[in-house]
Amino acid sequence: MRRRQRRGVPIARATLDAEPRAERLARACELHDPQACDAIALPPRTSEIPAALAGDSSEIARTPLDARGARVTLELYAGGDVDVASLDLRPSCVGRVASAPTAIVIVPRRVTHVHFRLASIADSTLVIRGPDGVFHCADDAEGGSYDADITLPVRAGEIQIWTGVTQPYVVSGHLTVQAVTAPRR
Repeated sequence: MRRRQRRGVPIARATLDAEPRAERLARACELHDPQACDAIALPPRTSEIPAALAGDSSEIARTPLDARGARVTLELYAGGDVDVASLDLRPSCVGRVASAPTAIVIVPRRVTHVHFRLASIADSTLVIRGPDGVFHCADDAEGGSYDADITLPVRAGEIQIWTGVTQPYVVSGHLTVQAVTAPRR
């Protein structure tokens, strides 16, 4: 069966390209795509850390990222007593985390993005508060993996990371963090 085309472009693609971005995002959000919901939701929350996530972080080592893009892998625990969905941070924020951040990384200047991936034996989630105070969350990676995976634009400063799982238990895991640096001019 041959697909019809309009001026060399398949009709399905021409329809998708003609549909406004806002309508595509709204439809994806209705189909429960949390990133689409985040994209059309109210501006990201940048206020104080919710009390449920304000646990003592003074004992957590600050891990500096390498501006040349070297990966940092941290062995840690994921999960806890705090139900992230109840905090109303963003539609993509789900799972259970501890009240204190699990890890804190320091982002140097020239870094434009940071990639995070949490691998564990359970369905993992991430809650990340960037240097600007904005919360971001990640659940499953592309391709059906249950590892939480996200790349975020950032500026220099401290990033707080809460590692979680979708069930009410705690598991061990590996958090990989890698900085992406802007090319020199």
